[in-house]
Amino acid sequence: MYDILETIQKWREKEVPFAIATVVETWGSAPRKVGAMMAINDLGEFAGSVSGGCVESAVISESQKVISEKSSKLLEYGVSNHDAWDFGLACGGNIKIYSQYFTDAFYLVIDSLLTKTEISYSSVIDEKSSQGKINILPSPPEKIGLSKHANNRLIFKNSISPPLKIILIGGAQIAQHLSSLALSIGLDVIVIDPRKAFSAKTRFQDVKIINAWPDEVLKDIGISKTTAIVTLSHDPKIDDPALLSALDSNCFYIGALGSKKTHKERIERLQIKGIRPSQIERIKGPAGLKIGANTPEEIAVSILGEIVEYSHRK
Repeated sequence: MYDILETIQKWREKEVPFAIATVVETWGSAPRKVGAMMAINDLGEFAGSVSGGCVESAVISESQKVISEKSSKLLEYGVSNHDAWDFGLACGGNIKIYSQYFTDAFYLVIDSLLTKTEISYSSVIDEKSSQGKINILPSPPEKIGLSKHANNRLIFKNSISPPLKIILIGGAQIAQHLSSLALSIGLDVIVIDPRKAFSAKTRFQDVKIINAWPDEVLKDIGISKTTAIVTLSHDPKIDDPALLSALDSNCFYIGALGSKKTHKERIERLQIKGIRPSQIERIKGPAGLKIGANTPEEIAVSILGEIVEYSHRK
């Protein structure tokens, strides 16, 4: 949903009628998972994706009918084994997509997303009429997807979390490349560095920069289970306090730049501070996947790759 949120907001402000198409069931090798969304307006303009290309045109056409009728529709498509190869799939299969006219009920979902709060909801779909009703759920469902209930009803449950946030401690060259890469895959990025030369706005594009000591501001930023923290300054006076704050949080990833020797010295300093070995094990040091990275650009790729890997372990 976050990749189409900006478009939805523009249409909403201009009172452009549109529909939301959501993948509710799919084949095993589909390029988009259950819950993937696409927004379509009455002119056929769209944002997002529900299949990687193989059924988008049909979904746009059907969704325009949904908009004109101010209704909803459960769509089902079959992709042959032959056609599947054209879209990078190992085999064909079926995909179900629920297209619904954007109503006031969905505003609750959008408003929650704008405040970057996790939200869960269900769409109760009548199999005969395809009409649906949105209900906000008090907690995330155990399983996202479509299930059949009595009286010809299908219930689709979905949970949308805020985008991952990466906090970079130290505005060194690697931070510049890492922030750019992170932005390109939809992450929120914050750079913290008390050194004005390293935290200059001219060094970073479209990134929030905080010119302060990390331990003074980290607790106020809002670290959560969708946050990754990476120390990059090479200065223990900056990195160590940031690591202490990170270890005291529920962030899903903590990375520290440096050699094995540097990390060993880092561990010794943290142990003197009273940090237990089980806590220190949370720190990935040296940070990054072992891909033989040498240049700042390659190191940034390796760190982001490790962050993405860990994000799927949550």
